[in-house]
Amino acid sequence: VSTQSTWDMRKFESVLEQTRSMGFSNTKALEAALVCNTEDIGTITEYFFLDDEEKRKKYEDRVLLIRRQKSKPQAPLPTRNTTAGMLTQGNIVQYDAKKAETERMIRNLRRGQIKLARASQCLKDEEAQVKNDTSKATPVMKYQEFLRGICADDMLDETEVAAVKQYQRDLGISSDEHNAAIEVIQVGKETWDSMVENAATRNVGGNNCKVCGSGEKDHCVWPSMYVCMCEK
Repeated sequence: VSTQSTWDMRKFESVLEQTRSMGFSNTKALEAALVCNTEDIGTITEYFFLDDEEKRKKYEDRVLLIRRQKSKPQAPLPTRNTTAGMLTQGNIVQYDAKKAETERMIRNLRRGQIKLARASQCLKDEEAQVKNDTSKATPVMKYQEFLRGICADDMLDETEVAAVKQYQRDLGISSDEHNAAIEVIQVGKETWDSMVENAATRNVGGNNCKVCGSGEKDHCVWPSMYVCMCEK
């Protein structure tokens, strides 16, 4: 739709960078910039969410305007003013309140669509990151975080000791790896052995929260999935 045979693409670099970060291709961004004859990122992103019929109408209007500009000078065409609902024809100004309100609602709807698209993309990125992080977790790392949750209150009961032993067998954790894990979580072998030895005489387990000691345990620690805390 441009009257130029060659283009200076440098003026679009900022627009292309912003639209790429939003997940739109350079082709779509350039189309929007040229059809709308603007470098305003708000106008360009609103164009993305127009339906095909609206895009076709804008394209035809732009082509018509260019053809008129290339022909002999004519009386100025009605143009949309920056104030919503204002039409200018020479010095004549008319205000269409109903049309202005409709345009305002459409703009707000498109802004909402843009925000929704951005939020959706962010959610997809975060889900991909969580999936990637989880896939990288080794058995030793999972066991280590399991122990961290178990030892949150510096005490153990017999149920927790049994759970640790079972999880150690399930993950194939050796004694050396176990000792290294308790060092990493800053418990140490001597303290761990003492906690295991005294587990039978301490009533700290059951369904009570490992943090407050009173609430029922119904929240877990990720990624070990050890249920040890209450909602509070």
